[in-house]
Amino acid sequence: MSFPNKRTSIFKSPLARRLTIQIILVSTAITLFLTVAQLYWMYQSELTGVETELRQVKQVHTNAISQSLWATNHKEVTLQLEGITQIPNIIYAAVHEGKRLWAEAGRENAHNTIKRQYPLIKQHRGVAQRIGTLTVVASKDKIQDYVITQAIIILASNAFKTFLVAGFMLFFFHNHINRYLSRITDHMHQLDIQTITKPLSLKRIDTHQPDEFDTLVDAVNKMHYKTNKAHTDLTDSKDQFHAIADYTIDWESWVSPDGQLIWVNPSVTRMTGYTPDECYEMSDYPLSILSDMEHQKYLRLELSGATRGSTVENIEVQLQHKDGRKIWAAMSWQPIYDSENQFRGYRSSVRDISYLKEIEENLNKQVQLLEHAEHTQKDLLQITRQEKARLTSLLSAMKLGILFEDVENRVMYTNPAFRRIWLIPDTIDLGNRKTIDVLEFSGNVLARPDHFSRHILQIIGTHETSETFELSMADGRVVTQLSYPVNDQDGRYIGRLWVYEDITRERQTAEQLIYLAERDSLTGLYNRHRFQEEMMRILVEVDRNDAHGALLFFDLDEFKYINDTYGHRAGDTVLIRIAGEVSSLIRRNEIFSR
Repeated sequence: MSFPNKRTSIFKSPLARRLTIQIILVSTAITLFLTVAQLYWMYQSELTGVETELRQVKQVHTNAISQSLWATNHKEVTLQLEGITQIPNIIYAAVHEGKRLWAEAGRENAHNTIKRQYPLIKQHRGVAQRIGTLTVVASKDKIQDYVITQAIIILASNAFKTFLVAGFMLFFFHNHINRYLSRITDHMHQLDIQTITKPLSLKRIDTHQPDEFDTLVDAVNKMHYKTNKAHTDLTDSKDQFHAIADYTIDWESWVSPDGQLIWVNPSVTRMTGYTPDECYEMSDYPLSILSDMEHQKYLRLELSGATRGSTVENIEVQLQHKDGRKIWAAMSWQPIYDSENQFRGYRSSVRDISYLKEIEENLNKQVQLLEHAEHTQKDLLQITRQEKARLTSLLSAMKLGILFEDVENRVMYTNPAFRRIWLIPDTIDLGNRKTIDVLEFSGNVLARPDHFSRHILQIIGTHETSETFELSMADGRVVTQLSYPVNDQDGRYIGRLWVYEDITRERQTAEQLIYLAERDSLTGLYNRHRFQEEMMRILVEVDRNDAHGALLFFDLDEFKYINDTYGHRAGDTVLIRIAGEVSSLIRRNEIFSR
């Protein structure tokens, strides 16, 4: 067998080449496995997202589409279907009434799709009726394209990393291993057991950390000085064992085949509070440290198998600390065999998992909180729907006309009283129309449309409450108009509320009361109260303008004779006739009263 000398090239070393090839092969296998797992997870995650979107469509849109389909509102159904197709990955949505396609949106043009059909149910007079079917189609093409793109990126980046690591390892092997192996080989060829040669030295930097080469150099030198170095080698080996075993984080122990503790490391004190000496004195180690009797029975059964050479990993048990605390731990053990394959007992390792149990408990609490929040959200949604139904009923029963518009001055809602006041047929859909265009569908005409238009234009675009404005209709009705800005809970402007009230009857009643308060009930002339008010007004005006005025007072002679001879009804007729004749002679700036 030939040995490479110290001048061996980095690319000609058989060991370096084999190491590099093995690194590349192992790294490639691991990379491919992890990449496939990652891509599968990504693909499943994307599919889960699509399924979530489909469930949201079922939860959010089926009730609304059922309402619109029941109302045979084709336009509203189409708008709702177009809204569904705006959801990512959803390419087609359709509503069928039996076998007839009632409305659809989008195109079913993907190669790989997920198709779901949801029944459209309408509660009518307490009976659930199926009035149609909602069909939703989601595409998986984008998901597959995304996964393929990610696969190329991951494989390319990992391939670059693999070759980079292989090159580094090749350089590292040559610089830190191959050249030292060549020196050691040359030294071994020059050794003579009959002579004392200079001890082997690799001439390394004094500040370097001890490694395997130092151990190998020591071994070569100890072989040369085997008579006095054998004991030293054995002592060093024992010290190294304790340095590793005594200072591990886990609680390690060695138990003989008959169940007696042979060795335990100091970590037992940190985990249980018991010292190694106390553990040696225990007759039932380690069962006596367990806090639960069921755990002791179970572990006793498992340990009986360990004495026969079985292997167990991560059995969760609860330990009783010396101070009374309880600690969760994971226990594992495996058999120990000597060089002659004789069973020498088992080695147990105990790891503290209390923090993992705390995390698990916290996760369970969070899950419970999330479930509670979900139930609360469903309850609030149900309450919101009930409140919406009550509010709709209340608005429908009101005599006030209500119109709500959004920030773009488009109609969002009108109640039946609004249509009655403006004589708008129920067959006309006012939704999403400009507020200023709604009156085009009114069956009535404004007495002064130009005055009303100027008032509307002054209000639209402002976020303030308008003053009460009276509208005179061509049919004699009088309607008041009032509007309020509507803000959400954060103070953002979301629309305007218009309120209309028909006050024709109230206005007629008021005018009649004014007439009765100022007029004589028989002749219709101004009475004494109105005469006094007009008299004071004229006197003030005459005094201000330094003008003249006149008061003419007259009485009817022999009027009592008419009442006594022909009766009071004839007298009333005479008074009415005289009042009419004289009133025809009165000018606009004059008054006539009784």
